[in-house]
Formats: sequence, structure tokens, C-alpha cells
Amino acid sequence: MQTRRELLTGAITAAFLGGSACFAKPLLRGGIAGLIVDLVGPGSIGRRSLTCGSILLLLLFAVSHLAFALDADRTIAQFYHTAWTIEDGAPSGMYRLAQTKDGYLWIGTFNGLFRFDGVRFERYQPERGDQFPSQGISALLATPDGGLWIGFVTGGTTFLENGRGHTEKPRGYEYGGREGLPSSTVNEFALDREGAVWAGTYRGLFRFTQSRWEKVGTEWGFFSAGAKGLFVDNQGKLWVNANTDLYCLSPGGHVFEMRKVPYQWIIRQTPDGTFWL
Repeated sequence: MQTRRELLTGAITAAFLGGSACFAKPLLRGGIAGLIVDLVGPGSIGRRSLTCGSILLLLLFAVSHLAFALDADRTIAQFYHTAWTIEDGAPSGMYRLAQTKDGYLWIGTFNGLFRFDGVRFERYQPERGDQFPSQGISALLATPDGGLWIGFVTGGTTFLENGRGHTEKPRGYEYGGREGLPSSTVNEFALDREGAVWAGTYRGLFRFTQSRWEKVGTEWGFFSAGAKGLFVDNQGKLWVNANTDLYCLSPGGHVFEMRKVPYQWIIRQTPDGTFWL
């Protein structure tokens, strides 16, 4: 039986099957390389290899942090696949993935947070400190110090560190309506090179600094009502997708550059610097 390290240290891809997970690992190990979302439906693959009829959407996952990448010359035959279904304990409604430095793979679902050690899945609640304010997980971000930021569908965040949860409820609780996150879904997190954590919500862009969330507005050159996708590229630039406005903030900068785009793009970058939209 594979251990957690053997399974999760290799380059992993995961297929969401409406209640099953399929991980592919190359014959040679590297970093986490991508996230494959299968749009066919539950039970269509199970423990079989991916079929040509499957409709796959490849989302490059955390490529800016990889020490190694998949060899583009390899074929699908050079990978082997292991699948877990609901019967094996895999949660349904998988939405987000993150891997912390201890090797655990964290899975955010609309029915709670799950932890996977390479063998089994377990529903997770903080061992100490604050409990989660909601079971609907909308965003995950693993930090270099081993922590995990968790965003919720109903708004608010929890920072999980050494089993202890530190929860910031939506605005109107801790901050008396003046500071903090609004009661709006946390769409995505990003960690910039200065160590600041950013959060995009439907009601604005926020930055975590000095132990509190602050809204980023016109003083930063950010004029959009909401922020959907966040991404830090290989050069340390922060990209923010806000409907048809695409913002970019250089490392150490305090004013975004903005350009109009025809669609709401998802931005990712390969280790060689190539952008994918």
C-alpha cells in the first residue's frame, strides 16, 4: 500500500467525478502539477484509466511554487492512476484543493473540509481554537509555514495552524462593521512575495495585514465592485480578475494597472513563464 509521502510527493492530478477522486502520478516524481476536472459525471471512470471520451479541463495548480514540472514529452501511458470513489471514503462536491508542507492534501467541499493522507479521507475540524463558521468551503491556500487559509461560502475565513483554528467572521462581528471581510463568498486567496494574503470576494478585494482584513479600493487603483480570481505569477506580480477588468500589481507596488478583457479569464503560468488563459 502506498504511503502518504509516496502518493502525494509525486506530481498529482485529480479528477473530480461528483464524488470520486482520481490521482495520476508520473513514473518519475516531481511537484504537484495540475488539477484535472472531469465534466462527465459521477461513476463514469471509477478505477479505470481516463478515456478519450472524457471532457477534461486542465487547471494548472500552484505551478509558481513547483520545484519540478511534468515532462511535456511524456504520454498518458507513462502515468498510472489510482481512483477513490464515495465507497472508498472520497467526499462528494469537491471544490478546492491545497497541499500543506506536512504532505496532507486538503479538499474543500460544500459539505466541509476533508484531509487526505494518501490512504484515507477524514472530515476535519480544528482540534483547538475556533470552529469553522460554515461547512461550505469556497477557497483554500497553503502557506510556506505549514498553515492553511480557508474561505467560506457564507463569508469569513479561518487560518488553521498546528491544529488550531483562528476564525475571522464576516463584517459586523469582530470589527463592528468598519473592518474585516463582508458577508460574501471568499472566491480565492493569493499570497504575495511580501507575505501579504489577499482575498477576492463578490463584494471587493481584501488584504490581510497587521492581523486584520482591509478593503482594497481606489487608493490602490482598484475600482471594481468584486474580485473573482487571484494569481501570483513567477515574477511576483499579483493578477486579479474582476469580471471584464484585469488588474496587475507589481511586487512592492501600491497601485494596480488595469486593462479591459472580453471575458472573465482564469490565469495560470507554467514554470517557463508561459501564461495560459
